[in-house]
Order: sequence, then C-alpha cells, then structure tokens
Amino acid sequence: MVGVIMPLVQAARRTTSWKVLLLFYGLGAIASSALLGLALAWVGTHVRVAASTAEIAISALGLILAASDARMGPLRTPSLRRQTRPAWYRTLGSQRAFLFWGLDLGTGFSTIRVGSLYWLLIPLVAFLVPASVAPLVTGAYGATLAAGLAFVVVKARGGTDSCAPAVASLRRAQAMRVTSAIALVLVSCSLLASGVLS
Repeated sequence: MVGVIMPLVQAARRTTSWKVLLLFYGLGAIASSALLGLALAWVGTHVRVAASTAEIAISALGLILAASDARMGPLRTPSLRRQTRPAWYRTLGSQRAFLFWGLDLGTGFSTIRVGSLYWLLIPLVAFLVPASVAPLVTGAYGATLAAGLAFVVVKARGGTDSCAPAVASLRRAQAMRVTSAIALVLVSCSLLASGVLS
C-alpha cells in the first residue's frame, strides 16, 4: 500500500478533497471486510464444531502462526506476494480507485501480510463469534485500515517528504511481526486454557 498512497498524499496537497478519497477507501474496506464476516458467519453456522474443540484447534493454529511470525526455522508469515493495483488511479479515476483499493485490502487476504494475527481472526470469527456479530468484528478490521491510512496521510501532509510515514512503517515490519507473535501466543494460550477447562 505504500506505493499506492502517493496519489492520496498528492491529492491532500491539491484542492481535491483528500477526505473524500479517504471516505471512499474506508467505505470499500469496511464493506469488503464486513462481507467477509457474513461469509465466515455462514461457515460457522453450517460447519458445526464444539466450542472447546474449536478453541483447542485454533490455539494450535495460533502457536504455529506465532512461530511463523517469529521466523522459526523455515516458517514465514503466510501471505500472498501481491500488491493492490496502482494503475487503478489512472484508469478508474481517484474516487473509484480508492473505493476499489479499500475493497481489495479490506478482504485482508488479497495482498502481503506483515503479521499473522489476521489469519487467526478468520477461524475465531467463523467458529467462536456469534454469527450476528461476525460482520461487526471483521468490519472493525476494515475500519482500522481506514484509520491507519488516515493517520499516515495526515502525518504526511505536515511534512516535506510525503513517503516518510509509509517508509517508516515498513521499517517497523520486524517489530510488528514480533508484536504479532507475542499476541498470538497470548491469545492461543488463553484459547487453549478455555478449551481444556470447558
């Protein structure tokens, strides 16, 4: 996403309202992530798994993902090696491009992942979150994407180097992976304890 936010940062310096572009991005990200929640809710209602079994299985997955984020042995964070399409800005126009970027990134799985917390969210939502709440949980993911982009853009508007905040976030990738691994271990241990004690 670092390369494709440049049009938004440039738009922030022109008369074009960068807030409108953020709105389109946010709408797309929230819509696609909420739709994912609906799909996961459907899976959870059609694939019956006892809560304790789901907790134990998801905790095992979480520990494997933590090892992946910690880069133990050959393990790496599961991710697609794909970026969202920067050409959309030229071919679709700014508003549709930001909407489509939001739709693309809001799914959570269509581009590169720095950490594995998202991968644990999928079975958690499918098997442990009530179906009526699932779109809200995944929709919150889309909302955090929009908030994160808004933060980067606002910070870039105040500086002379419009790429500096995005590049700085890339430099923090290792710290983000370590944080993700720690969070995965904590969540996994909690799930395991809950599954065993149930």
